[in-house]
Amino acid sequence: MSTLEAQAPVQTRASRALAFVGGFHLWMAFAIATLLILSLAGCALTGIELPDLGGWAIVFLVLSAMLLPLPAYWYEKGRADLLDSALTLLWALLLRLIIPILVQVGARLRMPLQDSFFGRADEHLGVSVPALMSWASHHWLGSVINMSYAWDVMMLRLAVVLPVLAGRSKYTKELLVANLISFAIGLLLFALLPAVGPWRYYHFL
Repeated sequence: MSTLEAQAPVQTRASRALAFVGGFHLWMAFAIATLLILSLAGCALTGIELPDLGGWAIVFLVLSAMLLPLPAYWYEKGRADLLDSALTLLWALLLRLIIPILVQVGARLRMPLQDSFFGRADEHLGVSVPALMSWASHHWLGSVINMSYAWDVMMLRLAVVLPVLAGRSKYTKELLVANLISFAIGLLLFALLPAVGPWRYYHFL
């Protein structure tokens, strides 16, 4: 009787923790599984070979073995906040591994290049890429903007990790959802309207 009484609070805490974090993480699990299926199907259709697939699989299994016990532990302890944080970081890692594969698939759909279309669109909107380049090369703000490209990857990683460490994982979750939506839109445009870059249309180095 005492054993049952001791187990009841633990089960209650675990149930509450699962109910607290369940909706978002179930949705992310579905999204990750869908992206993975699309990646493998896309590789098969476009003839992309993944020579390091075995290595990636080993890395994934090792990371899973390292990370999954942590959410399981927090679930057992009924710590909804820490369970939420651990799962959120796991989804961020999986997205980091899967998205580059889908980008490769989108790049190999053999759609015609649209550099001329984008160049004419710029002109129609009154945007002059050569004028912007000239301004950026002679203005301190342009130099800062050009250098900021190298900071994107680092800042994105910090934007994922820091809110979780600060106990504000809801901001990381919002970032993951926003990235998934923007990635879906961007990949579709990238695949259907591929372009080399403005230097092709404007003929500059």
